[in-house]
Amino acid sequence: MEHESIGYTAATFHIISIIPEIYYAIKTDGTGISIYFIGLQIIATVLFLVYETLIYKIPLIVADGCLLTELLILLGLKLKYNTKKMTSPNHNHMITLV
Repeated sequence: MEHESIGYTAATFHIISIIPEIYYAIKTDGTGISIYFIGLQIIATVLFLVYETLIYKIPLIVADGCLLTELLILLGLKLKYNTKKMTSPNHNHMITLV
């Protein structure tokens, strides 16, 4: 049981670690976050979730489930702000997602 408390503590920090990125994305309209970073993080997290489910490690499943939710929020913010920029009437040049 004491090993699980270490796992839950690590999971808590793991979950908290992406919150500053979400805040930064909101404050900067998503310009400071790379779409490649978000995509690679989502792929890695999904693969970790599959692995953790196979070995049945609850603290890790909880942590990566929450992290995946946060990453999807971050992806949504990135796409939302890029869509806004692309539909802006004063916008005359192409937007990249990077």
